[in-house]
Formats: sequence, C-alpha cells, structure tokens
Amino acid sequence: MKKYKDIAGDGGSNIVGQVEAQQARLSERLAAVHAVVAIVSGKGGVGKSSLTANLACCLALGGFRVGVLDADLNGPTMAKMLGVRGQRLVFASGGVEPPRTSLGVKVMSMDLLLPSDSAPLTWDAETQAEAHTWRGSMEASALREFLADTNWGELDALLLDLPPGTDRLVTIASLVERLTGTVVVTIPSDVSHLVVRKSITVASQVKAPVLGLVENMTPRSPPRRIAASPSWRGHRRAPPPARSPPLPRRSGRRSQRPRRDGRGRTLKPTAVTSAPKFCIQCGSRLVAVREEGRTRRRCPRCGWTFYGNPVPAAVALVTRGGRLLLTRRARPPYAATWDLPGGFLEAGEHPEACLRRELREELGMRARQARFVDFALDRYGPKGFPLLTLVYRVMPGPGRLRPGDDVSEARWFRRRAIPYREIAFPGLRRLLRRWVSGR
Repeated sequence: MKKYKDIAGDGGSNIVGQVEAQQARLSERLAAVHAVVAIVSGKGGVGKSSLTANLACCLALGGFRVGVLDADLNGPTMAKMLGVRGQRLVFASGGVEPPRTSLGVKVMSMDLLLPSDSAPLTWDAETQAEAHTWRGSMEASALREFLADTNWGELDALLLDLPPGTDRLVTIASLVERLTGTVVVTIPSDVSHLVVRKSITVASQVKAPVLGLVENMTPRSPPRRIAASPSWRGHRRAPPPARSPPLPRRSGRRSQRPRRDGRGRTLKPTAVTSAPKFCIQCGSRLVAVREEGRTRRRCPRCGWTFYGNPVPAAVALVTRGGRLLLTRRARPPYAATWDLPGGFLEAGEHPEACLRRELREELGMRARQARFVDFALDRYGPKGFPLLTLVYRVMPGPGRLRPGDDVSEARWFRRRAIPYREIAFPGLRRLLRRWVSGR
C-alpha cells in the first residue's frame, strides 16, 4: 500500500483545479444574491434555527426573495421548521433546484439528503479515526457544494443557519467572499454570554459586521387578563415568603409582592409589553408622550424617543432628470444636515408603508412605485444606537414639493454636486457614492 509520501504531487487528481472551479461556480451563484447573512451564536440551544425560520418568513411576507441554507450538517432542522421535509430534490442542468415553502422561501438542508429520520451524517473512510481526521475539511467541502451547486437564482437575502461553535463563522467567511453581516443569538445566561462574546470577536476578525443581537428566552410575565385564561393556569407566581406580610387583596386581582428598583423604591405594577421602559442611552425611565397622533415613549432627560422599533428606518432614492432629491433636517440632533427623505418605522408598520407615509408628511409627495435596492448600517444620536436604513428607489407622482414635519428644505442635486460632507450618516454616504459610481 502506498503512503502519501510515496505519491508525487497530487497523484494526478488535480484537487486544486477542482476546488478552484467549484469556488468560481460559488462566486457566480452568489453574484445574484444581494445580501448573505449568517445567524450565529457559538452556543447551542439558544434558538438560532427558530430565529432563522421566523426571519425568513417575515422577509418573504414583506415581498423579499429569500433563501435559507442549513449549515448545521450534523443536526439539520430547517427543512422540518419550514415545512419542506420529505420533498424530492430536482437535479437540472443549472444545478439542484431547492424546495420552496408556501411563502416562496428556497431551502437547502442536509436533512433532504439523509435516507431516514434516524440516519446520522457519516463520512466514509477505512476507519472512523480517519473519518474524524478529515471531518472538518469534508464539512467545509459539503457547504461549498451546497452554495455552488444549488440554483439559488436572484435573491434579496440568503440566510445561513450556522451550527454551534465559534469556528463555523470562519469556515463560512472563507467560502463566501462578501458576507454582508451576522445576527447574533443568545439567551439571558452568563454561560451563553461568555460564549457569544467570543462569536462577536470572531465576527469582527472576519470583517462580518454584527447587524443585530437577539436575546431569546427572556423571562416575561403575562398581563393580568392573560394570566386569568385557562392556558396560563399553573403558571402563576409563587406566594410571598412567610416573613413578608401579604398585600391586601383587590377585587378581581391576586396579591403579589411589590417590585422595587435599585434604590429600594416601590414600582407600580404594570403589564409586560414589548416596548422598553428605560432609555438605552442614559438609563432613565421613559414616559409616554402624544405626538403626531401617536403615543410614543420618550426619555425626559436626554430626549431619546422609542418609535415602536428603534432600529429600522426607510428612506427614498428619488431622481428626476438625472438629479437626486435631498432634504434638510430641521430637528436635533441632525438639524441643518442633508438626508434622504424618510424616517423611522412605527410599531407593526411595513417599511414600504412607512416610506409612503413619511413622503406624504415630509414633502406632500405620493409615491407611484417603490422598489427595495439596498440598506445601510449607521448609528443614530449623540451616543448612537444601531440603525438599519432600508433604501428604496421611488418613482414620484406629479405635484409640487411641500416641505413639512422634520424637513426645512428640499432640493434637487446633480450627481456631481451631492454634498456628501453635509450628510450626517456615514453608511448612507457610502451607499450614495456606490450608487453614483454605478457599483
């Protein structure tokens, strides 16, 4: 039997040429994918797959073209979660056609290739010791084949559900040349936070920006009306300890221990909602204010406002006769700076609906057509919370511009005269430069 040292070169297998050809196919496949986002954690059992499935369905419901790759080869779950398990793969000349969900999400998973429910993923070798030695490189090769040989077509987003382990992101980054970013998932546990910090460090090393962080399994108490329903029976709080005297009962309500803040002051019991109660900049308690016909939460100390979801915003690329429309902001912290027309999403609002509302309020403009083209990542405010800006190409309707709301002036700029230095958001500036240069 020959050993590796007895073989000259690659033995005529041309492995390097095969890998280069496969990598070229992979780059050609992903050229039609606008954004590749990895869902990572480093810790197992925190809900990465659940988040990936829900995120894919939400994007599909929003009109985006979405694909999902289950990168967890040893414990694949995406086919089951998205309802395509058991579907047959179709092999065509252009590659493998991935199964589609009822919402049109394209899914590729190792679960679609395994012969039975109980069959694990094994690598063929003369001995299992050799299989263990080659397992890492074989998994990377399998992911490369999934990415290169699947007919993804044109996608707005390709979501990669990564398995536990901080090294998995490095493997994906070596395969995907332009990884748009990562979404980090954790749970409220010191052990999970310890591992997730390592994943964030790895993401910065491979230059994959963290687009968001999700903390699953956060303890929540049901509102009083829900707590009285049959589905919540048996989930009531434990009675107060014997040393604490019980509170007097109120009609229709059960007694409960008073909640106290860090200074020992008793807090008024409130129903738990998804809205934050404290400012993310200075930590002060938010108060409810009525503004523009909507109830919002605002910090009385620094003025930070919670718009139902502080992260997403939608802006419009409006062009006419080769000129771009920019608006000058009238309110701090960005007063007198130029910006694209648009604003923050309200709670439960679709980005395109938000954009049409903001165009009406800021410019009196009606959008005839809106098409998503790109997104920018920035930070908002003096201390800066993360901001995800969705950019739409908008075809305006007829009529004159009537600046209002947060806009003091609206002006059309030729491409060579765009005042980049007076645009406050760096990510938006870079996006506009790419758009002007045609890249």
